[in-house]
Amino acid sequence: MTIKECAEALDLANSTVHKHLATGKQTRLVVQEGTEYRLGLGFLTYGVAVQKLFPIYELTQDVMDNLADETGERIWLKVEENGREIPIENVAGEQAIQTDRDIGGPNKMHKTAGGKAILAFLDAERRREILADMELDANTDNTITDREKLEAELEQIRDEGVAYNKSEDIAGVNAVGAPIIDNDGNVHGSLVIAGPEHRLDDERLENELANLVKGTTNEVGINISYR
Repeated sequence: MTIKECAEALDLANSTVHKHLATGKQTRLVVQEGTEYRLGLGFLTYGVAVQKLFPIYELTQDVMDNLADETGERIWLKVEENGREIPIENVAGEQAIQTDRDIGGPNKMHKTAGGKAILAFLDAERRREILADMELDANTDNTITDREKLEAELEQIRDEGVAYNKSEDIAGVNAVGAPIIDNDGNVHGSLVIAGPEHRLDDERLENELANLVKGTTNEVGINISYR
């Protein structure tokens, strides 16, 4: 964007915008290319710093690599913030597909395996708070939009220890996730294995991959309890 475009978008004087952009250049947050400005790589420093605020970030790096190698699919690490699911890391296996989901992009928790895995195991009061503010909108025909049906599925997730997303967020993409819980019952996030539905069919999801992700999150939960 040019200074003029920034000024118009922010309803500020050109001189004010120029001053802020000059400061941004000094801190590597802004890069000037001719008469235009864009975000700089300095933001990566802040992004990495935020990731490292979560204890599970460093504790899951090796296990995410292992899951990606073993399954060939994309592995996600997700946390809850302000009632939304936030992915803070992903690792791509050899066959991993690319979607429009990005690190840091919030999503409603009723649509995804990682979100439902976290939501199911939060304490009842926190879960009620999140659900009270959550509109159960649909991304696909498979998205849960009925509150009673969602509550029933969350109960099943608590019984089984894993959550599924069967084309509920992105059509044609399935996933299985499990919560990361420490010995005191605190939910730190979730790990998710995601891929195309023709490879992650019901049989593979509910047997091989469910056991794999649940075993992995149990291990991380123990490690985080004694770090």
